[in-house]
Amino acid sequence: MIVSIILTCYKQEKYIEETILSVINQSFKDRELLVWDDSPADICRNIISEYVKKYPDKIKAWHHNSNKWIVNNMQFLIEQRNKKSEYVAFLEWDDCLFPEYLEKKLEIFKKYQNTQLVYNELTTVNEKWKVINKKELKFCNWIFSKKWKISYNELVSNTYYMSRSTLMVRSEAIKKYDFIPTFLSDRTIISDIYFFNQVAHNEDIYGIEDPLTYYRIQENSVSKNINWWIKYFLELIEYYKYLLNNWMITKKIYRERVNKRYLLISTMSLKKSLSMWIFSTIRLFIIECFLAIKKRIRNVL
Repeated sequence: MIVSIILTCYKQEKYIEETILSVINQSFKDRELLVWDDSPADICRNIISEYVKKYPDKIKAWHHNSNKWIVNNMQFLIEQRNKKSEYVAFLEWDDCLFPEYLEKKLEIFKKYQNTQLVYNELTTVNEKWKVINKKELKFCNWIFSKKWKISYNELVSNTYYMSRSTLMVRSEAIKKYDFIPTFLSDRTIISDIYFFNQVAHNEDIYGIEDPLTYYRIQENSVSKNINWWIKYFLELIEYYKYLLNNWMITKKIYRERVNKRYLLISTMSLKKSLSMWIFSTIRLFIIECFLAIKKRIRNVL
């Protein structure tokens, strides 16, 4: 039984070693780590290369100087996995897995033979490993075991928040379902939701209430970037439109979700504009004060 762990990396030399070590230190040992690194500098790839040399049978890595984007890199790594691989787990470059992550999930797959996907609660930490939230997804509508289809109405209404680092699937699911929606580009940022929803709608899934993933919030996290959130919400709106056009969700659900997303986009855009205005105003004030002081000094001299 082999588990393939897919890890994409981009300019994360500060955290990549901890991420790799969280895979090496798994209690379940029959696994391989496949890494794709797009970092332009050598620091990150040198760290990865050291671990490839140390664990040549367990870690494989590929490097590219330009950013080919997460989904393309994920798909490449999926194609490179061991032919005997029965499961695929995903890991983001600054997250870490609990030591029992693989073991706990394999227990669920073994117990529930029809389950195609297992996801889990996560614990949020900052750059210094201080715990921010022990159960980040505590308000999520958890599914612990399922023998019925989850409608797209339910999936859209009760958004199942998750990080890609919480997903582990059987290899069959990878072959059956896509990561890139046909209505979006290969640089989509909702690939995890799109994939999860396909599997959750058509297959049995299982949610583990206990945290098994450390989700890191850092200074450069995309979750702190307003532009990223606006793009994320716009893609969700396109996704809802696709579902509506294909009779997968009702007009009522569509209107509710779209209106909510547009409200969030408007709020974030206003916040961004105000922030820029406040910054410009303060900057202008400082410059004017500096010029005034400079002028006064000249007059005194």
